[in-house]
Amino acid sequence: MLAGLTALDLAGPQGQFTGRILADLGMRVIKIEPPGGDPMRSIGPFKDDAVDRETSLRFAFLNGGKESVTLEIGTADGRELLLRLAERADVLIE
Repeated sequence: MLAGLTALDLAGPQGQFTGRILADLGMRVIKIEPPGGDPMRSIGPFKDDAVDRETSLRFAFLNGGKESVTLEIGTADGRELLLRLAERADVLIE
């Protein structure tokens, strides 16, 4: 339904579900994560109860179907990369 459109996802927990819905509807969603990863990765429940930033089921559910890039948007280079991505995006989720 939304194939051919692109969204940048810079959202916190509440907005990440929006990105998930858009991805499920066919939109290309690019999740922007800070260095060290999204804090949501530290929130359980965790697969097999193994507390690990890579096994957060909540993170996996909210961000399934998305691409992911790590950007330090607090730096000039990071902001420049974000602006270049935004030039090609149709939607910004924050």
